[in-house]
Amino acid sequence: VPAAPALSPITVTTAPADLTLREGQSASLAVVASSALPLVYQWQRNGVSIAGATAASYSTPTLTLADNGVRYAVVMANASGANQSATATLTLLSAAAAPVLAPLLQVAVAAPGQSVLISTTVGGSLPYTYQWLRNGQPIAGEAGTSSNAQVSYRTPLQSLADHGTRYALSVTNAEGTAQSTSATLSIAGPPRVAAGGAHTLARSADGFSVWAWGDNSLGQLGSAGPATQPQPQRVAGLPRVTAIAAGASHSLALGADGSVWAWGGNANGALGDGTRTSRTQPQRVAGVEGAVAVAAGDGRSLALRADGSVLGWGENAGGALGLGTRVDALRPERVGSGAAEFGGVVAVAAGARHTLALRTDGRVFAFGEVAVPLPDGVVVQTSPVLLEGLSTIAGISAGSGHSLAVDISGRLWAWGLNGTGQLGLGDTAPGATPALLTSAQGGASLLPGLLAVAGDSYALALPLSGPLLSWGSAASGQLGSGPSTAPVLRPAAQGPLGGALSSIAAGRAHALAVLADGSVRAWGANASGQLGLGVAGPPRDVPATVPGLNLDAATPGGG
Repeated sequence: VPAAPALSPITVTTAPADLTLREGQSASLAVVASSALPLVYQWQRNGVSIAGATAASYSTPTLTLADNGVRYAVVMANASGANQSATATLTLLSAAAAPVLAPLLQVAVAAPGQSVLISTTVGGSLPYTYQWLRNGQPIAGEAGTSSNAQVSYRTPLQSLADHGTRYALSVTNAEGTAQSTSATLSIAGPPRVAAGGAHTLARSADGFSVWAWGDNSLGQLGSAGPATQPQPQRVAGLPRVTAIAAGASHSLALGADGSVWAWGGNANGALGDGTRTSRTQPQRVAGVEGAVAVAAGDGRSLALRADGSVLGWGENAGGALGLGTRVDALRPERVGSGAAEFGGVVAVAAGARHTLALRTDGRVFAFGEVAVPLPDGVVVQTSPVLLEGLSTIAGISAGSGHSLAVDISGRLWAWGLNGTGQLGLGDTAPGATPALLTSAQGGASLLPGLLAVAGDSYALALPLSGPLLSWGSAASGQLGSGPSTAPVLRPAAQGPLGGALSSIAAGRAHALAVLADGSVRAWGANASGQLGLGVAGPPRDVPATVPGLNLDAATPGGG
């Protein structure tokens, strides 16, 4: 019997190798094998034979990102048998390109005490190195190498001194360098003017002077003078002041040392002195230390402390002090004691019958007569509760049954009562949950806003650029837009006020704006002289200059 022929093994000396390529390229694969008998080849893609690929080498068609992870191997055969090479896996990268950065937030609004998360998307070839910049200078510790398309930076807690700070990102890869647009940080400082029921307060830029005018029937102007004072008078007996607030008939001032001072009507304990006796001169509120902000509702007062806690006193029939009761507090008490998650507050806003508190993470608490879906309309909430649907808020304001908020991107939100269109949504239907204002009167898109303030049944908003916006009731000229008294249902631009604005205020039916040069404009109701024009009388439906008053000067020009 003849002997069987000897086997001729197939030996692979060079197998196809893993390859990393960019989209648009082609992969060249090859195998080196030896055998005593002739070899035939068959290339496979993910285990499936490729038609016509029967040589020792193979070039793929042009590759796309969909080819990432594809496996190639080659089967070699002769008359004695077959052998398969090791598998080569392809890794596909984006086509070689310099970095491309999506725009950062063009607006980054924050309250003092908040941080801001700034992020962008990086396109182009990976990996890349990055460096975050503050006002064009590298931020220590905010650099690295990444293959992640998303990159972000959270700022430190911001203060008023950070207003106007610019943040940007620089990225470098093998093909080049790119720098993002800048995100300019905007921080609204404490108001320079405050409008109450029918009186007005203003503070100088240096804080050493506070002026008051309008209704003085309960001493809310800080003097025992006439019941009506139609021109600014300096308030005596105050320390250096960094913030002011005006309620229905009382006034508050925040001392630079963290003290709080109160005067005026006290029927519900808004002065916090343990009595219900009105005062015609400022007095320090005992038990309040380390305050950084104040707010005044119709008959109540609140003070925000540096540790993020809040004190409240005064009228509480609707639970708007957040004390868990409906009993007036004649002295300061801790707001939200026992309320879940209440704390870390960076801003407070007091409306006629409700209160808002902004937490450092951008969430908002509400308490008092809080708007709920019809038919109930409102419900009394005596302890702070977090509002759903708001998570990146930087500013808040409370009016007479309606509320406003500005988020980190400068977008406006509104909810609550809406009988005169004060929500700015184009109708008069109440809103139990926050709704985004998307368009101005006439259909134009809203520009990003720095702050919004709520009056009795109207609202004002100060855009980062462009004219002041107003909407809601115009019955007393409080929109400043002319003789029409018809409600305005969407934000509408006022006429020129004579320059850039630095602060705005909305009272019961009168409003004010401070220009960048320190001068003050006023409009709306004036029966008690609350516009400061030197005479009490009918409403003014367009802004008028408060004569003799410049908040950047050491003293008012008119005394």
